[in-house]
Amino acid sequence: MSSRKKLKAKIFTSIGHDLVKKEISEWLEKHQNIEITHVAQSECAVGLAKDLHITITVFYKEREGGEKCSSSNTKITQ
Repeated sequence: MSSRKKLKAKIFTSIGHDLVKKEISEWLEKHQNIEITHVAQSECAVGLAKDLHITITVFYKEREGGEKCSSSNTKITQ
């Protein structure tokens, strides 16, 4: 386990489905070491953390058979 301090971020997604937003939040926390403090629906996906600007782009599609697929591309600049 990494001892790095987690970045705190708010996530805004254009996706209205709460379960999908929850899955995205969990993925970011597990794989990107970003703690999601707030999730809301918006036209674009943008996060903010102290002293850092984080842009989160979320791709979502539902494949045949109902399989949900989501991924995230994070760009962190100081």
